[in-house]
Amino acid sequence: MILKGILEKEYRIKKEFENEAYFRAFLGTMDEEQKKVLFKLISDSERHKLILENLAKEIGIKFEKRDE
Repeated sequence: MILKGILEKEYRIKKEFENEAYFRAFLGTMDEEQKKVLFKLISDSERHKLILENLAKEIGIKFEKRDE
């Protein structure tokens, strides 16, 4: 199903973004403005991931579990 593939890809992108963002946040020193922007991006990504999970659940799609 094409829709399932699209949703799974977007879901993986969101998860990968969060992991990358968390990692980069701890690598360097950030000023307060950078921290605010990073937090906003991470928050938006998490919200988008939850929307995708809910949408998939509503239409009966289960995302394939992949190793992190």
